[in-house]
Formats: sequence, C-alpha cells, structure tokens
Amino acid sequence: GVTNDRPDLIFVTSTPTLQVAAKKIKDIPVIFSVVADPIVAGVGTSFTDHLPNITGISTLGDYEGMARWLQIIIPGVKTIGTLYSPGESNSVKNMNELKKYAALAGIELIAVPVNSSTDIPDATMALAGNKPDAICQIVDNLTSGAFSGIVKISKDQKIPLFGFVSDQAEKGAIMVVSRNYKQAGIDAVMLA
Repeated sequence: GVTNDRPDLIFVTSTPTLQVAAKKIKDIPVIFSVVADPIVAGVGTSFTDHLPNITGISTLGDYEGMARWLQIIIPGVKTIGTLYSPGESNSVKNMNELKKYAALAGIELIAVPVNSSTDIPDATMALAGNKPDAICQIVDNLTSGAFSGIVKISKDQKIPLFGFVSDQAEKGAIMVVSRNYKQAGIDAVMLA
C-alpha cells in the first residue's frame, strides 16, 4: 500500500527556503536557522508575533560591531563598499543595516547591486573604482558563493576586505565580525 511520508518537522537554512515554507506549509512545524531577519522574510510582525508553526534563530550580522572595528583598524575611515542582491530580501536588509550603522559612525556605504553570479566580477571592479577605504561584504546567497572572486579583486586593488561569516577569514577577508553559526544551528535544533 501507499504510505504517508509526510514529515513531522521541516528544517530550513536560508531566507529563500523560509519564504517558500511560510507560504506553502501551514500545519507542520518549521524551524529555521541562518536567516538574517525572519520578519523581512515574511513570517511575522515581530519575534513574538509570528506564524504559529514557525520558529527559529536569526543570524543578522553585527553591523554596529563592524562599524566600531573599522574605526579602530582604519582610523579616519570615510567610505566602505559592499555588493548586494536586490532580489534577495535578506541581502537588502543586510545592506540597509550596514548602511545605518556605518552612517551612525560617520562612514558612507557604497552599495553596488548584483543580479547574478556572472555580474560579480564587474560589480566588484566598479565598487573598487569608487576607491572605498574597505570592502565589507554582507552575507547573501549570491555573493557568498562568489566570495573568492571578491577576494581576488580586493587584493589586486589593494582594498582591505572584511566579512560577516567566519569561513570568509579562511577565504581571504582580513577580518570578520561573525555570528556563531554553529551555535545558531545547535540553538535551532534545541527549538526543534
């Protein structure tokens, strides 16, 4: 006979997968991690007012912390740059948060949009052409997969590169201000 292979729980690890789950799944618990802002993803209006079957761990970057570190590492820093993906709500949120905290520290953010991975080398060169004091690459699904290309161009152009995910330090960022994604995963499993 046919068995019902309906899952007891669904675990998602990105903003796009959370958005799909929120639209399609109403009667199975959904747990998320590695999502910058679940509110922007559309699962609720606050961390306490949300869809009843969805919970998880937000990993929004520490943009205020990055702005403080930039002022320490690059005294007199005036401009920073980042690439962002206009089609990803998490990317737009991350870019706007970096812009907000940079502005509070007196730092201008130059944000260059990218719509596909093939745009990233040209967009990085365009960003470098603006001569920012540093590149602070926000986290999103598009640029994360092409980080090595951003590293190469930032090195070639002698622009220090900072990131927001720990493995970006291993890939060539000179410093990262990162959330603990391993702990976020553990916390999400505990929620499950």
